[in-house]
Amino acid sequence: MKWWPQHGSLERAGRQWLHYPVLNAVTLNEIEKIFSVLERVGISREAVIIPLDPAVPGSVRRLPGGKFEIVVDAEVPIDQWLPVLEEQLKAVT
Repeated sequence: MKWWPQHGSLERAGRQWLHYPVLNAVTLNEIEKIFSVLERVGISREAVIIPLDPAVPGSVRRLPGGKFEIVVDAEVPIDQWLPVLEEQLKAVT
């Protein structure tokens, strides 16, 4: 099976190529993991907007009304992206 760039990113690990699939939609699984980061940082779930369409790269920004918009990264696996998310949240608070 061939993997093309639009289907995800490839990373060389030893002699094997690892395929990280592109995330097509943010699911409850990703949202629950984001909520755990929010709890650690001390941000209320009510103060966050999480669009269901991921993007490359993922991002965090503070909206004019004071809420945070968290756009999940479509290519980086969620568990690898969560530490980045936490740092970005700390930077904008």
